[in-house]
Amino acid sequence: MVSLVAAACGPSLNVLGDPESGAQSGGGDGSTGGAATDSISVPPNPSTTAASTTTGDSATFGDVDDTTVGDDSDSGDDTAFIVSADGMCSAPPGYAAHCAFECNVWEQDCPRGEKCVPWANDGGGSWNAARCTEVASTPAAVGEPCVVEGSAVSGIDDCEFGAMCFYVDQETETGTCVSMCTGEVFDPVCPDGTGCSISNEGVLILCLPTCDPLGDPCPDAQVCAPVSEDFWCVPSIGEASYGEACDQFGECASGLACLDATVSGCAEPNSCCAAFCDLNAVDPDAACPDVELGQVCTPWFFEGKEPPGLDDLGVCAVPS
Repeated sequence: MVSLVAAACGPSLNVLGDPESGAQSGGGDGSTGGAATDSISVPPNPSTTAASTTTGDSATFGDVDDTTVGDDSDSGDDTAFIVSADGMCSAPPGYAAHCAFECNVWEQDCPRGEKCVPWANDGGGSWNAARCTEVASTPAAVGEPCVVEGSAVSGIDDCEFGAMCFYVDQETETGTCVSMCTGEVFDPVCPDGTGCSISNEGVLILCLPTCDPLGDPCPDAQVCAPVSEDFWCVPSIGEASYGEACDQFGECASGLACLDATVSGCAEPNSCCAAFCDLNAVDPDAACPDVELGQVCTPWFFEGKEPPGLDDLGVCAVPS
């Protein structure tokens, strides 16, 4: 779950299971119990890897708790992982140190000619860190096509300052430049027609169009998914059908949400794709695929906390 954003408009039930707490429903403050509800990933591309590589005398370093010296067996070079007592990350002469958060995506505190962007510093498919990268000499503007280098989560693209390449096709490594939120975390600013979606532990801050999961608002290869306090068009990373296993929202097909199995009533041990439903329908429960399991059309948001236009949004769940 995003720790930097208040969840006052969050779901009224636990959307994804939290194995540590075992919680099955949200608290009275509107928060959800699922730890993975606010993470956006991209599908893996077997032909590429994230940009955490070693070239010549420049190595990539990760955060460590104590001063540690290790050996980079892949490159044959000795590499040092050094974090000083004050928490600052550094590296020996001749090496480049890339800590988990070497810059602030809100403050854009990189050197002139560079921008602070999200990236995956662990070789995975989710943005989990921030780094400084050079702004392209001829950058693409927001809304224009863009190209990434290495992978969709490398943080290296040709978008202008204040934007990043999103909705990336992993095969062609092309996407669209999307504006990053400005302002502050509790007072974000975005262009008209978009809202600030803050996810991935606060490192991914994008101005995205909101959407309604009961309709068909998103372009191809995108899905209307709950991130933070609203629903946004995000890259689809799967087309899992109703009742099939899932780990995050982008894996379910349009019109479905990834819910904790104990909430949805499905046979999967952890979580599965559940159906949205219209609370304003004549018989809302009739839209639920497994009424025999006790599913009813349950409000997605707490009463009075619904974002504009989503007061009719429900999901088929088994009451606790």
